[in-house]
Amino acid sequence: MAEAEVRLRVEGLRKSFGEVEALKGVSLDVRSGEVFGLLGPNGAGKSTLIRIVAGLEFPDSGRVEIGGRERTRPRPEDKRGIAYVPQETALFEALSGRRNLLLFAELAGVPRSERADRADKALEEMGLSGAGRRRVREYSGGMKRRL
Repeated sequence: MAEAEVRLRVEGLRKSFGEVEALKGVSLDVRSGEVFGLLGPNGAGKSTLIRIVAGLEFPDSGRVEIGGRERTRPRPEDKRGIAYVPQETALFEALSGRRNLLLFAELAGVPRSERADRADKALEEMGLSGAGRRRVREYSGGMKRRL
């Protein structure tokens, strides 16, 4: 039987924060169809690794390949198909879900003429259309992460 294609390859990732070495040469492959779990104690570098793979942080050295393409220092277009959903959310609890999306679209430089349509589409895609006008403080944890 043929070996499954490598979808994610991490080679020799290193990342330090001052004197603290968060990643010390991490390497791994995740193949198509695999379910992959990342376990470790607090401070082991799990979040740092995920943030680097998601393109939210850069390693000091090493490589990240996604779908066979180098993405260690990704361009915005390289981030398509990659999502990072942290446990903590950075939402304005007093605003509605839709208003949060409109605000973040504005901060991201989305043209004013596109913001409402894009916010409504995002709410629909995440199964939150019916909750878009409710204040985020009324959302469940799962709803907040989807938003």
